[in-house]
Amino acid sequence: MDLVIGNEGLPERATGAALLRRQIGTVFRVEIGRILLTRRSIPLYVLALVPVAFLAIVGILRSASGATSADQLVETKQIYAIVYSGFVLGAVVFFGSAFVFTRLFRSEMLNRSLHYYLMTPMRREVLAFGKYLAGFAATLLVFGVVTITTYVLLYLPWGIDVFLDDLTAGNAAGQIAAYLRVTLLGCLGYGAVFLLFGVWFKNPIFAIALLMGWEVMHFILPPALKAFSIIHYLKGLLPLPVMEGPLAVVVAAPPTWVSIFALTGLASAAFAAAAFSLARIELRYTEE
Repeated sequence: MDLVIGNEGLPERATGAALLRRQIGTVFRVEIGRILLTRRSIPLYVLALVPVAFLAIVGILRSASGATSADQLVETKQIYAIVYSGFVLGAVVFFGSAFVFTRLFRSEMLNRSLHYYLMTPMRREVLAFGKYLAGFAATLLVFGVVTITTYVLLYLPWGIDVFLDDLTAGNAAGQIAAYLRVTLLGCLGYGAVFLLFGVWFKNPIFAIALLMGWEVMHFILPPALKAFSIIHYLKGLLPLPVMEGPLAVVVAAPPTWVSIFALTGLASAAFAAAAFSLARIELRYTEE
């Protein structure tokens, strides 16, 4: 039986699932505050604002040009699919997840503060899950808002009435839900991989760059190798198809259930590897 500190600062007894939930909840609250409410979160917000500002400027310019026909709205939605795929997902979600998840353990190792966590009566796997859950919730919140905001901004030349009509009687609601699902799975998959990088590597920049190169070049990979690319499954879930250029090796998008299974399986495997490594890690600050 373990002792944990309750809300009033008095020791309370908890066992089993109750203790596990309390430990995860405590780590979650501490870590999500660090991710979202400290000065080190500023780069995350700056990165998130870039596509919002870009789509806002494009919308204002298109409003001034008077490009507001129904056909142009359909074309704009197709353009948004390209912008989302290459800009929001390929850059913002990727680098934002790298920024958040690699720092969950690596920054504490560099700051020589991780041992405070490790000295508590908490299994390291529980600590890893609490941190990962906080990183996932934070990135999903920030990038989910980015996804919704940028999609709404594409209606700027047409006005709020057209957006509301499309939301209630058109395909806007379904497309927003589809883009949010891609964002969620992107945070889930990339997050677990970057958490693993943060545990495995003293300097994860090279691993991040290698993964980025693989994801960028996935469109020219043969079908057998595309299966090892995260972006391949994410793009297969987009509500509108995205052309990848004349050099692309064209393959059929995987079924939705395959993409979801592959991404959740990857996230589970990467998290398990990170938790396994963390359970056996020995801190030697003199070597950092």
